[in-house]
Amino acid sequence: MKRHASNTQTPRVNILKKIKVDGAWKLLPAVLEPNGRLKDKVRIGGTVEIHSEGTYYIEWWEESKRKREAIPDRSRVPDLANRKALALAAARAGLEIGSAVVGSKNSSARSGVNLLQRF
Repeated sequence: MKRHASNTQTPRVNILKKIKVDGAWKLLPAVLEPNGRLKDKVRIGGTVEIHSEGTYYIEWWEESKRKREAIPDRSRVPDLANRKALALAAARAGLEIGSAVVGSKNSSARSGVNLLQRF
């Protein structure tokens, strides 16, 4: 059974956190606050626990392969996950993605210029 989104759905990007549980490092789903921010909470076996150690990751599927990217800055994780979902949706729709640098302050402006240059 495939767990990733099909071509007709909006691509799903998961937010995970790699934490130490019982002496072993595990990737577990991060819990977003109602305001969309992360507060070091993860879901372990149906319960929510706070773990300040570890690194955040975003996870998505490209074709039939799972991809992950480490995000060291907790405050940027929700935004980068949203951007990745939008980029995947655009790629599935056949749009070219601009070559803007994600960490740049003007990346959204560059993306807009790159998109407008296509037309």
